[in-house]
Amino acid sequence: MLNNTTMMNKYIIPSVLALALVTAACDYNDENFEGLDQIATPTNVIALDYTLTDADYASVAGYTTNKEMAKAAGVESTLAALKTAKAFSSALGVADYVPAFLAAKWFTADDGSAVKVTYNYNQGRATNLAGYESKVKTLTTADYLSVNSTVGMAKSFTPTYAAADHLPALIAQAYPNAVSGDICMAYFNTTIQEPIVGQTTLFEETFDSGMGTFQAITINGAKVWTASSYGSDAFMKMSGYQEINEDWLVSPQIDLAGQVDPVIKIRQTAKYVNGQWNQITIQVSTNFDGANVASATWTPLTITTKPTGSDYVFVDTEDIDLSAYAGQKIHVAFTYVSDLANAATWEVDNIKVLAKGLSASGVIEEGAFYQYSGSKWIASSSAYALGKADYLSMGITSGNFSSTLVPNNYLPLFLAQKYPYAQEKDAKVVGYKYYSSTAKAVTYVADAYTFASGIWTKNSEVVIATDQFVRAGGVWKYDPSVVISLNPVKGNTTVSAYFQAVTDWVWENIDQAQLGITTKGKGYVSSYGNNDYYTGSSAYYNNVDIRPAKAREQYAAGYDGKTDDEIMALMTERFVDALGKALPKLHPDAVPVDGVDVTYTINIPIYKGDAVTACTHTIVYKVTAPGVFELVSGPTAIQ
Repeated sequence: MLNNTTMMNKYIIPSVLALALVTAACDYNDENFEGLDQIATPTNVIALDYTLTDADYASVAGYTTNKEMAKAAGVESTLAALKTAKAFSSALGVADYVPAFLAAKWFTADDGSAVKVTYNYNQGRATNLAGYESKVKTLTTADYLSVNSTVGMAKSFTPTYAAADHLPALIAQAYPNAVSGDICMAYFNTTIQEPIVGQTTLFEETFDSGMGTFQAITINGAKVWTASSYGSDAFMKMSGYQEINEDWLVSPQIDLAGQVDPVIKIRQTAKYVNGQWNQITIQVSTNFDGANVASATWTPLTITTKPTGSDYVFVDTEDIDLSAYAGQKIHVAFTYVSDLANAATWEVDNIKVLAKGLSASGVIEEGAFYQYSGSKWIASSSAYALGKADYLSMGITSGNFSSTLVPNNYLPLFLAQKYPYAQEKDAKVVGYKYYSSTAKAVTYVADAYTFASGIWTKNSEVVIATDQFVRAGGVWKYDPSVVISLNPVKGNTTVSAYFQAVTDWVWENIDQAQLGITTKGKGYVSSYGNNDYYTGSSAYYNNVDIRPAKAREQYAAGYDGKTDDEIMALMTERFVDALGKALPKLHPDAVPVDGVDVTYTINIPIYKGDAVTACTHTIVYKVTAPGVFELVSGPTAIQ
């Protein structure tokens, strides 16, 4: 294969040899072939469709002009990788790097030539998938408690209190500023069996291993709390015999957040009390700093069931109510005081803090996607979030994917088993947890899969794209002219966006700005706000409805005295004008290209009463400045 230098020499050398003959031949030509100089030079205007080959990507990466451009843009490595990646991207645009290839391949082409280049484009992850990952709601203890005490204690939804009945409200609380179309991935616990009501132990210290988790603090005196035992019974003991003492035995912090009906039970005995119960008290604090008991606020507990105060028989207290401290973090202290006149011996065998609880078996985490309709959150049928049972069904006990548990190695088979009756082109977004070894954290990810030829396949990030290039002014240039067909398919959101943009323009610039109307339905725009009878644009049916009767029905004042033909002509004219003004919002990146007419050809369906199943007319706009669309022609009937 000849390189560029060889090819240039091939055509330059014969030209030099012929130069001497040219001058000599001029007189002869002038004398014998009158008008020869006026004959037009033969042109080579080509019009081709071309698909880049693997070798072409390597060529694009190798051109000196492209390397210099990539170096200036800081994407040298990206250009070099094009040889193996075989796909352009947002960092490596075809508009910048393909012209060098075209200039080398069709170096004899003249101005006016056009080549439609088909190529691979790595679009990255689909932009809509970010919407499936941006809002994640994992239910907390407080969330379960907000439903009711049963769900709160179980920390799980139950058959009686199903997740579907309560999740929408909980998600709404988490995202109060949601807008229509927002999506939330929710994770929550549920059980198939009704839980059994009982008590659950939040904290317990038996002192079987000495002081355990408690700490002893001496304020006054030489005597201190000590570990003691009698037979097999171990306990903490305090006696200030014939001394002035103040000693505290303080528990660690006990968290009562999310607890229902918390209580405390204490097993104790005391002798030599002599009725001085104020010298041995059990107190609670919510602001103890872990060191300074004097600076904290302590509240004594009222205890009905006490030991006799005159023997060493242990007595269990009743359930002492701690509901005043529910939701808070507390410390419990056994406070001992003695003087020279009275010094009790106090033994504490056990302390236990309990709360109303449930025995809920079979609790497992599930996931679900919800989408906001504009007024409420609704479970999504187009997306599925993996729960714990799903991971287990794939043999994954960790409850998440990772770099060693690659999602795409598992999900195709999982989807085949989950949806055995899937139809061709069915699509599903799958949400899952992914552990990043780099971040040392679990993230929430969504991937899109499509069922085709009997297999669930992850949607490729690389797509096939086609762009046009034209030769103008001696160079190849990107021509971003596009053709858009707004087919009358109800429910197609892409098409609806164009018609909605037109109606929005009417609402803002006609109904509100010109007519002073503040409520939709009172002017040209319908009460639903998705169609208008100023232009006939309908984002509901995805067509241009120019029926005179409907126009008069919507806003009679706007068409007073006009015939049906005049109304249809006026609405059509208005639609063309409004679409041109709405296009900048739909295509904000549209810009002119020097030497090229950048056009947007829009095919539309005009509805006059008879069924319309395809586009009927064409409108052509030219981009004359960034975001400026000038009408070229139309609407022209499509033959």
